[in-house]
Amino acid sequence: MEAELCPWEDTIITAAASGNTDELQRELDKGTNANASDHEYQRTPLYWAVLGGHDATVQLLLSHGADSNTPETSRRKDAVIGGCRRDERRPQVCPARNGKIDMMELLLDGGADPDIRDWRRGQTALSLAAEAGHDGMVDLLCRHGATASLADDHGMTPMAHALENNHEDVARRLADHEALHDPQVAAQILSDTLAGVRAKIVDPYGDLGDEVALTRAAADGCEDVVKRTLEHGVNVDVTDEDGRTPLSHAAGNNNIEIATLLLGKGADLNSRDNMQWTPLMAAAERGHEQAISLLLERGADVNARGDNGMTPLLLIAMDGNIKALTLLLDAGGDPSARDEIDNLTIMGRAAEDDNVAVVEFLLARQLSPRQDDKTLLNALHNRSKLDRVGTDGYNFIKTLVDHGADAYLDAWVDDRPLVIAAERGIEDIVALLLKAEFSSAALRQEHIRNAICVAAEEGEEACLNLLMDEYVPGGEEVKTPWEWAKSYRLGRSYELLRPYFDPNRGNRQAPDGSDDGE
Repeated sequence: MEAELCPWEDTIITAAASGNTDELQRELDKGTNANASDHEYQRTPLYWAVLGGHDATVQLLLSHGADSNTPETSRRKDAVIGGCRRDERRPQVCPARNGKIDMMELLLDGGADPDIRDWRRGQTALSLAAEAGHDGMVDLLCRHGATASLADDHGMTPMAHALENNHEDVARRLADHEALHDPQVAAQILSDTLAGVRAKIVDPYGDLGDEVALTRAAADGCEDVVKRTLEHGVNVDVTDEDGRTPLSHAAGNNNIEIATLLLGKGADLNSRDNMQWTPLMAAAERGHEQAISLLLERGADVNARGDNGMTPLLLIAMDGNIKALTLLLDAGGDPSARDEIDNLTIMGRAAEDDNVAVVEFLLARQLSPRQDDKTLLNALHNRSKLDRVGTDGYNFIKTLVDHGADAYLDAWVDDRPLVIAAERGIEDIVALLLKAEFSSAALRQEHIRNAICVAAEEGEEACLNLLMDEYVPGGEEVKTPWEWAKSYRLGRSYELLRPYFDPNRGNRQAPDGSDDGE
């Protein structure tokens, strides 16, 4: 599953991601930057439009100067909302992998570089298309000048990928393109590439240097190659272009035997990559409890912090592996640590990612939702934006409230749980929050006034009735919701609130707070 956008992203991002060309046109007409990036994944509007398969949106963005060669530089989250990538992807990679010829043609006509490399293995769009057997895509890329002989990080050309995956017709097309349509030269190129592929199958690491072979073998789980390269005297903590050591790769892929072997050779438990992540963090990112257990037993730093303040615990909160979470907590992982992105603890992070099991587990371990004042807010935001606040959603919110989550925090100004529930017409959640404990009656009334105004604006009469039952007018200096609606000339809100405040309409409450029935 692809990553989801946060509801507070800029309009140009959400419009591009959803394919809403009318909304997108309005943003572009206002002068909004077509190459802006979102807050969570640092993807451009064009990237989101390509990801969603919205041809018309892509065309509109390109016509307004969107750069098809701008990379995505994400925070190394896994691809399910979570997660974090180390590298960068550009828009043309998606259609190449998926065979979307019309989309690719739009990008290439818009100036996309056909030889840009993918983040995974340094493959070009042509290499990805050849690997998948998309012959039409291969032809299109070749017509636009893609380099057929450009090898990836493993030394594999597009033709080699095609042959390795039994796409012989695609391989012949590439040989013909590379040979400039000379049949004899094409036949020789095809023969030489096939021989190279067969040799690579026998020893896939044979043409790599020992240092690169060690790193790749540790990631791939090839213990024999790891042993061989170590016997050749390669530094056990050699790093790749991302600053990752073989141990980081082994832990990140849960290759326990190799991780044990590397540790036996003195591998650094707490080595740091370019993102300042340790091997334990690489394992935690994917919830690999065996690798986590091994590293903790050997003394890995359970509270190590990477870029953006991420810790192993915060990473595991996004993965949701309860066993791995238990290992980290039992080893002294700090549940109060906050990231530097959203200032969230593990509780708030789990609520934001809708990891109900993690939140319930943390509550069972006597962690309070008050430890992170965004826990309730994030849980409610997530549930409401997904339009699935059914029985499970209600029970989740109720669990947080029952465990002491503060529904009326002073810190919440623009975003308040009661306001969110009222705005979306979630009647049972409104009723639940109105029954929640509070420390300040005045602050509670402020939240209720805000919620009344929003419910009136949205026409949520059922929620409005519940809120008005708890409403108490403030002093003379505090406008009633009805007065607020009048001052802003909100006709519908004004009329909807009239029965509650107009003394001439048999209302339940006059503006001065006295009862005024007929």
